[in-house]
Amino acid sequence: MSKQEQAACLIAERVLGVVAEPWDVGGRQGVVDSMLVYPTGRRAAFEVTALSGDGALQTVSLLGRDQFRWPLPGQWTWTVEVGSPADLPQLKGRYARIALLCEAAGLSRPE
Repeated sequence: MSKQEQAACLIAERVLGVVAEPWDVGGRQGVVDSMLVYPTGRRAAFEVTALSGDGALQTVSLLGRDQFRWPLPGQWTWTVEVGSPADLPQLKGRYARIALLCEAAGLSRPE
């Protein structure tokens, strides 16, 4: 099971008082991620799904390559918001100049 699935099962166990049995393992295809077993013996299918906007997972993956950090160009700490993974290459090439210009002007935001 993935780390995300493991975490979701642990949460389900603690919140619902169930035992989560990994189900989508051992070559099984097209089945739920786990089965929840209640103290009464009843069972429930448990599927873990990540919901995100268009490009969100790609953006996280690309930023993760840089450990979600770029070198500080000046003396201030900056936070950058990224709207689309397509914007990353251009932003990465320009953020340092933007941050330095803002610092020189005493501006905390580039708007």
